[in-house]
Amino acid sequence: MTYQVKLNVFEGPLDLLLHLISKSKLNIEDISISDITSQYLDYLHQMEVFDIEVASEFIVMAATLIHLKSRKLLPQTLPEDDEEEVDPQQQLIEKLKEYKKFKDASDELFKRYMIYSKRYSKLPEEVVDIGESDVKFTNITKYDMAKTMLELLDRPKNIKSSAEIRPVKHERISLKSRIRQIRVMLYRRSKMLFSELIDKKRSRLNIVVTFIALLEMVNKGWIEVKQHKPFSDFMIQRKGLKWRKTR
Repeated sequence: MTYQVKLNVFEGPLDLLLHLISKSKLNIEDISISDITSQYLDYLHQMEVFDIEVASEFIVMAATLIHLKSRKLLPQTLPEDDEEEVDPQQQLIEKLKEYKKFKDASDELFKRYMIYSKRYSKLPEEVVDIGESDVKFTNITKYDMAKTMLELLDRPKNIKSSAEIRPVKHERISLKSRIRQIRVMLYRRSKMLFSELIDKKRSRLNIVVTFIALLEMVNKGWIEVKQHKPFSDFMIQRKGLKWRKTR
């Protein structure tokens, strides 16, 4: 995992590039390598002036931008073989688009956490133990968990007509209370699927609050999370021999 040096407002070379692109009011697809390279090098120079440690990732990105700029200035030679040459600028654009997608998702999750972390609209339903399964689950990272959660948020929901819509009174509940609810369910059962922790309507609030609660429990070492394949439902399993209903 690449180490990200946190500066004033940037957490890595891609973060800095996104800032420069946004500042120029450009689309990622329309970036000017020449202009962006100059601005990027100017920023690195400012870092040195203020005696801020320049991370290797920023230097590598600067070298990449200079290389791309030189390719624009020098005449291009055709490759000797028939293999199609990979365009490094297009690779950089794809990385920026992917980074922006997850950065936007992270900002949105944090915004929702600040708004809804102390509210919860529905208590969990009684669930049935799924028992043993022949499907093999492997350990996954928090990055994999986030991708699965984003996929759940993007799934279309069945919208009923306005005549069937009923007002729902929100119950205030803290993140600590949600964690306690999950611990009670895992006390009764040793493992369960993520889909069993959220309501049948798959409300965005339910998914986000449950996901944040699971991340907190992973950080505390109370549970481990496994997944059969990318974007599939993941299994939550309690860790340790001694478990109480609440902690």
